Amino acid sequence: MCGARTAGRAASRIAEAAAAMAREPIGPPSYFESALALLLLAAEEEGCDTVVLEAGLGGTYDATCLVAPAALDVLTSIGIDHTDLLGDTIEQIARDKAGIITPRGRVVSAALPRGARAEVEKTARERSATLHHPPEVAGLVFEGAGIRLDFRFSGGERWKDVRVGMSGAHQAANAAVAAGACRLLGLGEADIRSGLLEARLPCRIERMPGEPLVILDGAHNRDKMRALMGALGAVPADRRFFVLGAVGDKNYEGLAEELAGPADRFFVTTPPGSAPRSGLSPQKFARALRQFGAVDIREFIDPWRAFEAALSEAGEGDLVVVAGSLFLAGEFRKRWVSEERIVEAGHPFPPEMGR
Repeated sequence: MCGARTAGRAASRIAEAAAAMAREPIGPPSYFESALALLLLAAEEEGCDTVVLEAGLGGTYDATCLVAPAALDVLTSIGIDHTDLLGDTIEQIARDKAGIITPRGRVVSAALPRGARAEVEKTARERSATLHHPPEVAGLVFEGAGIRLDFRFSGGERWKDVRVGMSGAHQAANAAVAAGACRLLGLGEADIRSGLLEARLPCRIERMPGEPLVILDGAHNRDKMRALMGALGAVPADRRFFVLGAVGDKNYEGLAEELAGPADRFFVTTPPGSAPRSGLSPQKFARALRQFGAVDIREFIDPWRAFEAALSEAGEGDLVVVAGSLFLAGEFRKRWVSEERIVEAGHPFPPEMGR
């Protein structure tokens, strides 16, 4: 965690560098490049021993590849997304994502479709990297806002009743990859168990305090939306209200097919204007929802009007779900915690947010 002063000093250095770059043919850094630089400068000032970086887009040409060599590379699930840049097949996308693999390094990969797995194995061989597999998951049980499961490692070791603080069947696979990665980095069982229980991510099936129950999720491709809908099946609700918005380059028809249901209500809008990419028009998204069977649909230009409309109609026992874009979910999260408070606390979950 870093405080406001550390972040402020890093931001000032980035602003100076960006202004100088803007005068050159290369132009200023992108939003992601600036955010990465902010993190690295803050980590340097705070004296971090370990830094965990997530690639922004693909792998081969991602800015995070400049931070090398990695102690360990991790590949999670691979879905169809950013097809305009990464390719429109799972194999092409896997090939690009495998670009993070460090020559003569170590990589742990989630279970992948056959074609994607072949691409990862090929890149690992070409770079003389050792490919590791996460433990198998068994005995998955859903428990309130989390899950419980067993891990079976390749050497025969078994960990029983591992608890994960985030909900959804997809988090079982994520937890397995995380456990396998941490084990390779030398962490012990007790620390890994504790980390899996305490780990949280903003806007990833995040339950917000208060009534009605609001769940924020940044699901923006078909696989992520399917995972969200599967997790919502374990959330009891009298009625469900979806506030939806997506950026313009997403497969909104695939999202709509996963979402659409005649019993749910939909408030369709667009991500806030501060999002770095233009939003999909609510009319297009609404039309796709109707095509796949949704009935009760309202369209809004202003995302906050859509959100407030859903909240005003929902009552105790109902569920409001925000999905389609991390930009949209992140904007509405400000209703509970401001960006200033996050910077002040040095953490996306200040104490008043609870668990």
